[in-house]
Amino acid sequence: MNDSRIGRERAFHDDRFADDSERQRTVGRFYQIVDRMMADYTSGVVKDARGKKVLEYGCGTGSQAFSLATDGAHVTAIDISATAIAIASAQAESLGIGPDLTFAEM
Repeated sequence: MNDSRIGRERAFHDDRFADDSERQRTVGRFYQIVDRMMADYTSGVVKDARGKKVLEYGCGTGSQAFSLATDGAHVTAIDISATAIAIASAQAESLGIGPDLTFAEM
């Protein structure tokens, strides 16, 4: 993948995560129908993760990383967007999630 494409993709995701309010307002209602499915998915992902090392690729602003770390996994969560990583890192700090959760821009 060439550097200019990676740069464009990084910029796209940085812009998207910098102000997510419009996206949440316009498409958030469509995701309500999958809330139960996502709850089941999260439960399945988290249930056997205690004590394991987990890599979450494309974590955005956190995705499953918070629940995995809270339930005892050692999580490294990565995303191409520096903005998303900054938001996720700040949220982890505000929640008091300790050293078992690391966010990195990659």
